[in-house]
Amino acid sequence: MDAERIELGADSIDGVLCQNGYMLMADPAVALAETRRVLRTGGRLALSVWGTPERNQWASVGGMILIQGGHMPAPEPGAPGVFAMAIEARTRGIVRGCRVQFGPNRGGAGALRLPRRRRLRAMGRGRRRPFAMVLRGLPEEERQMLKDRPSEAFMPFVVGARYELPGVALCAVAT
Repeated sequence: MDAERIELGADSIDGVLCQNGYMLMADPAVALAETRRVLRTGGRLALSVWGTPERNQWASVGGMILIQGGHMPAPEPGAPGVFAMAIEARTRGIVRGCRVQFGPNRGGAGALRLPRRRRLRAMGRGRRRPFAMVLRGLPEEERQMLKDRPSEAFMPFVVGARYELPGVALCAVAT
């Protein structure tokens, strides 16, 4: 269902849970307004979006390597993507504009733990992912040179026999 045009009646839903979705929408303010429209009085909305790239390096290292190497441009501020709503003030502004009252922010922090023997592939995991598309367009020797850069970037996160990749989400519950 298109979150910016929810095909449900007003005041018809008791609760909405959206984990890491609003940040990917073309217009999250419209999607949040639609969410509010379908929520019954007293209904609840729980949402999470990823925090800043610096606090979620598991998702940002590959892109930063390609951006710093001049292989792709930095994303436009506010463009849909993993970090589109990473700045708490912007997210609160979007939510306020939709007349949704939020309780205190409860930033969630955790860590992705992977065995160190598992090779990290931060770039180009899927054929259609943006990083993979950029990599396919590079000469073979340049692709080979970039191949090990993500693993090097993750070395600060080695703890014993595993990687511990920190992640922080902005989480909120609204009524």
